[in-house]
Order: sequence, then C-alpha cells, then structure tokens
Amino acid sequence: MYDLETDIGEKVDLSADRPVDRARLASLLDDWSDDVAALIPRPNPYPARFGADVTTTA
Repeated sequence: MYDLETDIGEKVDLSADRPVDRARLASLLDDWSDDVAALIPRPNPYPARFGADVTTTA
C-alpha cells in the first residue's frame, strides 16, 4: 500500500501502518475475485523448460 501522491516510486510500504485500510482493501479484493471467479496465478513449477533464468530469485 503506497501513497502515490508523495511516493510515486512506491518505496515506502504503508500497509503495516494502516492495518484497517489493508484489511478493508483485502476484503474488497477477495469479494471481487469471488464475484468474477478470478484464478490466482501460481509460480511456474518448471521455469527452466521455458528459458527462464533459474539462478536468480524474484
């Protein structure tokens, strides 16, 4: 969670300082994902098969 008016580079995460807002936004996201039957992306279990550099981590 970032204040894009003052932190356009998203360097200061405000989620720990704003737990009520974080919970409200998480709930909205959960409700939306249920409403649209959104699929949650998972990491590729076989990245080397597709030319990914497996020596680095995200």
